[in-house]
Formats: sequence, C-alpha cells, structure tokens
Amino acid sequence: AKLGVIEEALHADTAIPPLQPVELAAEGIAFDAAEALAISSWLGVHLVLPTAYHVVCSAEVTHCQAQGSGYRIGARLRDIDTAAEKRVTRFVIGGAR
Repeated sequence: AKLGVIEEALHADTAIPPLQPVELAAEGIAFDAAEALAISSWLGVHLVLPTAYHVVCSAEVTHCQAQGSGYRIGARLRDIDTAAEKRVTRFVIGGAR
C-alpha cells in the first residue's frame, strides 16, 4: 500500500508529500517521516491498495519515535467508512480482492 500523508494545510502553498510505502494493519498505519509529528495530531490519509482501490480517511498519531535521521510514525485510522474498512482488512489478511 502507498500513502499520501496530507497534514491539514494551514497555508495554500503547503506541498503534499509524495507517495511512500507504509506498514498497514486493519486499524492503523506506520510510516517514516523526516519531521516529528505530535502525538494526538490528525492526518489526512489516502491509501492506494494494489487493486487500485482508494481509501481516504483520517488518522490520529499514536506514536512518534526517532529512527536514523528521521522518525517512525504510527497512527490509528479514524473516520473510515465500513466498505473501506472491510477492503483494508481483506488486503491486510491477504485477500486483496
């Protein structure tokens, strides 16, 4: 799965980061970031599953750990509709249909 992390842009000129690989679980994601994110902050998430199915939802940062020259971020998926949640779960357990 790929993730486009879109922090709420307070300025119109805020750049959207490129897609990047993530670790995906049924209820959350983990990814590397150049900058630390505050615990409990909210992210906009756009997952693109291999079946070309797109999932757009929010995520709440649950942990942020220094790792190498950056940070490892963990976040719990929120505001995800039932159909999208089922697709993500199926993808995670290996039935990406």
